[in-house]
Amino acid sequence: MIGIHRSAVKRVVFTSLQTKILFYAFVPFVLVIVIIVIVGIQVFERVPQRVAQQRESELARVVAGQVELRLAEAGSTLLGLGTALMNRQVQAGGRAFDSGPFDGGIAVYDPDGVLLRAQPAGEGWEGLISRELDTLLRQRRPTCSDILRDPRSAEPALVFAVPLLTEQGEVQGVAAGMATLSTSPLIGSFASLLESARNRSGYAYLVDGRGKFIYHHNRSLWGTSLAGTVPMMGATYGLNGAVLTRDVTGQRVITGYAPVAGTNWALITTERWRVIVGPLRLYSLVLLGVLVCGAAASVLLVLFAVGRILKPIRDLTRGAERIAAGQFDHRIVAVTGDEIEDLASRFNSMADSLKSLYRGLEEKVASRTAEVLQQQRRLAVLEERSRVARDLHDSVSQSLYSVTLFSEAARRHLAAKDVGLAERSLDHLIGASRQALKEMRLMVYELRPSELESRGLIGALRQRLESVEKRAGIEVSIDAPANLVLPDYLEQELYSLAQEALNNALRHGKARSLRLSLHRRDEVIQLEVRDDGVGFEASRLQSTGGMGIRGMEERAHARGGGLLVESAPGQGTLVRVRIPTGKG
Repeated sequence: MIGIHRSAVKRVVFTSLQTKILFYAFVPFVLVIVIIVIVGIQVFERVPQRVAQQRESELARVVAGQVELRLAEAGSTLLGLGTALMNRQVQAGGRAFDSGPFDGGIAVYDPDGVLLRAQPAGEGWEGLISRELDTLLRQRRPTCSDILRDPRSAEPALVFAVPLLTEQGEVQGVAAGMATLSTSPLIGSFASLLESARNRSGYAYLVDGRGKFIYHHNRSLWGTSLAGTVPMMGATYGLNGAVLTRDVTGQRVITGYAPVAGTNWALITTERWRVIVGPLRLYSLVLLGVLVCGAAASVLLVLFAVGRILKPIRDLTRGAERIAAGQFDHRIVAVTGDEIEDLASRFNSMADSLKSLYRGLEEKVASRTAEVLQQQRRLAVLEERSRVARDLHDSVSQSLYSVTLFSEAARRHLAAKDVGLAERSLDHLIGASRQALKEMRLMVYELRPSELESRGLIGALRQRLESVEKRAGIEVSIDAPANLVLPDYLEQELYSLAQEALNNALRHGKARSLRLSLHRRDEVIQLEVRDDGVGFEASRLQSTGGMGIRGMEERAHARGGGLLVESAPGQGTLVRVRIPTGKG
């Protein structure tokens, strides 16, 4: 039962014209809206991405230039300190030599890299600038090392070196200063510069040629390497740019990069991507909400419009059902100014024609009934009329069913806006209706024998027994409730079957007594005719269909019932008919 119910619901849902209109109208609309939203978000994110990349690239270039200025200042300071140390301008009185921003000390080397002096003195200065010596001698400009370990304190540090030139421009030595990452004022000045260059959602970093952080706002990341990343590789090749990538914490960021001139270092800037696109995504959500509200409003508007459009069609369908049920006075009012109004007018004209034809049919049936009542051979005429009435009943039912089918077809054609096919369906509908009315002119099943009309079934049977069987010398009895009420068609069938059984008993049975019983049990009426006549071989008689047995069987079966004949030579005969009272 559940499966049948679901199937019926599915069939109703997907055959509704309103559902089809909404489905075909809104599915493409919703798909287009979804595509627009997705594409719009992608496009809107690309625009701020390009702007952010340009900004980060420019910011990295500017901050790298400022770092270069700080390095130049540190190089000038180192040049003065190195010259003083080389000329032994160490303050007397035991006061310590002021190494300025180079908290790890200062050393002076000759052009061959041999240590001349160091402050503070001690081991660890030998070979400290061996990697930078060739560059210094060739380019004669300051240089900086990558991160290394201070040989005395083992702290991460940087070595700055400048050439010491004579008045003739010849290299007379090299001054080197060591600045530790944790305490050097020089690194502190880098930190102040990088912190001032950023906001709450972004940062600037300084890394050496191996990708290790010289400065990072998160000290726990000092020593972490960016080697192999796109920003580091670009800065290594001297490029200035920006990319969308992930930082060391895994967050998506716009990363700008630029090389620091005169060093292997790179300046890296970052801006959190979610901060950039956050307002845009909020705007996208607002836009999506507006689109959803617009779509909902459109759905309501279309629902209202479709309901207004389909109302006349629904009226036509209900009108066709009422016409098929015989309510010919029903009319449809459709003031739409289009094909539907014309169709409603045609429908009303068809209803008028059907009503007129039906009234004429009633008059003709009444006239025909009066003629039939005047005929002398009433029983023969009644039998013929009963047969004709059954045939006409089936034919007229089929014709009225055709009216419903053609009405439904017209509705579907109108839904598809095919007015031509709709008119053809209406023409077929009118033809079927006229044919039905022609066939109904022959309906005579309401014509009943005078006994049934005047006395009813029980009275007619009593009259038959009194007038025929009892006068023939047969002892008769009838067992039937006086208040038994049955439909007219069933009384006619039972009367005809009883007459056939009584005729057989009278003509062939040679009975001395006869008993007729008629009772109703639940929804079944049972008629029995029992006599004490000569009897016969029931099996042989039923196979040959003699004595009207076949006709009685056909009558009983036509009403959904059955016939039973029990007989044997010398033992009389029992005829039992059972017919459901609910089958018309």
